[in-house]
Amino acid sequence: MEPSTTHDIEALERFVADNDDLFELEAQLGGFNIFDALRISRAEIRHSNFLAWLLNPSESHGQGDLFLKAFLIDVVRAARENGIQSTLNAIDIDAADLHGTRILREWKHIDVLIESDNPPMVVAIENKMHGRERSEKLRRYVSAIAEGLKGESNTPYYIFLSPEGDEPPEDDWFPYSYDRLHGLLDRTRRKARGSLGTDVEIVLTHYLASIRSQFMEDTDIAALCQRIYSNHKPAIDLLFKHVRSPGAGIVSDLETALSDSGMWHIYNRSPRRLDFVPKSWLGWIPATCTRPNRDRRFWIRLWFRANDRRGTLAFEIGPNEDSRLRRRLIERLTQNRAEFGLASREKITDTWTRLWTKRFEIGETEEGEPDTASLIKAVHSTLAEFMRRTENLPHVAGHIFAGN
Repeated sequence: MEPSTTHDIEALERFVADNDDLFELEAQLGGFNIFDALRISRAEIRHSNFLAWLLNPSESHGQGDLFLKAFLIDVVRAARENGIQSTLNAIDIDAADLHGTRILREWKHIDVLIESDNPPMVVAIENKMHGRERSEKLRRYVSAIAEGLKGESNTPYYIFLSPEGDEPPEDDWFPYSYDRLHGLLDRTRRKARGSLGTDVEIVLTHYLASIRSQFMEDTDIAALCQRIYSNHKPAIDLLFKHVRSPGAGIVSDLETALSDSGMWHIYNRSPRRLDFVPKSWLGWIPATCTRPNRDRRFWIRLWFRANDRRGTLAFEIGPNEDSRLRRRLIERLTQNRAEFGLASREKITDTWTRLWTKRFEIGETEEGEPDTASLIKAVHSTLAEFMRRTENLPHVAGHIFAGN
């Protein structure tokens, strides 16, 4: 047996037989989930059906307008956070009786449509879990709703629901992420736990777990995966080589490419995501991050995330112990898009604010494999352009944090 083969077998044996972290990960991920078992956890139609069922006050969950009221209150808040004016507020909605609200599926091909007479509002939800949406399709929905209202006073809200809160291609629409939906439904579930029936509690718990596993970054699982990868890198790289998940394999290949370039400091890695900053920035970033259990330098970051169809590259500014200076920095970087190429439609909160996003479709080679080489080339080119556009960013940030 060749020495390299013996070494590979020994690495795989250690990975399987001497790996308490792997047993813990399997325990966390191995629970039964009805949505995963039925293979509907990533099906847009099934998610839209479940959401419409949950929001309908007349449906069999027996909670009346509980979930609908919580959702509409958050819709008004999300609209304002995205600069969309609203004549309604949370008090109006909380005081209303929403039992007569109409929840429609596929009206004029709109995924979910909510019509309320009191308070007067219409909410259109476009559920986009894969790929990009066409502008003309969203404009057609807006026209259909405007025609359907026929001059009535109902306030329209257009929600673009996606796993990562993608920016919609039309200004009338505003982003809403599955992360935000998960938080809203989980808070409502905990608030109503005493009155939820056992069957509804189980189904909703499974739905929230499915959202979390499919669309959200679980920090505990990410840390566990990172530890497993650090301790068993040869075995995992061997698995990537022979039986690779496209998304995870792309992240692994990109990590190698970024490391080989010598320009980037990668400080966090999970199977489908990399967090990194330019090494040239390490000298000026103040160590003032307020996130627990994190290197305090990395409140400003780039990240890349991949699934089997698409890669996403983003630049974000996160929680900082001096929120006033953080706000000044964000406002300074986004005041003129022509200067840095950065912009934000998000409300500036004390959490993460995204200033730039670039998405990449993952093509295939002639052999039907993910075209990793072309994707990495595109990411490198995009990062080079990002660095060129933000060349003056360290000077601006240093000036602000120096108190000038």
